[in-house]
Amino acid sequence: MISIRNMAGVAVASIALSACGDLPETPLVQPGTQTGQVVFTNPTPRPVILLQFNPCNQRLMGSPDFGPDRLNGRIAPGASRQFTVSAGCYNLRAMTGGGGFFSNNIENFQNFTVVPGGTTTVSIWRP
Repeated sequence: MISIRNMAGVAVASIALSACGDLPETPLVQPGTQTGQVVFTNPTPRPVILLQFNPCNQRLMGSPDFGPDRLNGRIAPGASRQFTVSAGCYNLRAMTGGGGFFSNNIENFQNFTVVPGGTTTVSIWRP
């Protein structure tokens, strides 16, 4: 038998999940801006399973939202991935996986800057 408490819990969870879909996705290249390249390297022994980055001015202080996962896959150990982005400052959140739940996985937060016409290399892990 379904209780009112269970139904309320399902309703709250549904609203929370639908709200997540409403978070704005910032395109990596803004119209009318100069661009540069950012290369993310993975020197860890685990694959990068999450890579979120958004312009610095797109994140509210204290907000957990770093934007959508930009990977569309994984970055294997020792591999890298390159993106073309509008020049400027970015906030980054990256996470490795494959070590089991809370087992030797690495979560990294940092800022980086991409200059017009330049290439910025970002290691997702700082020893």
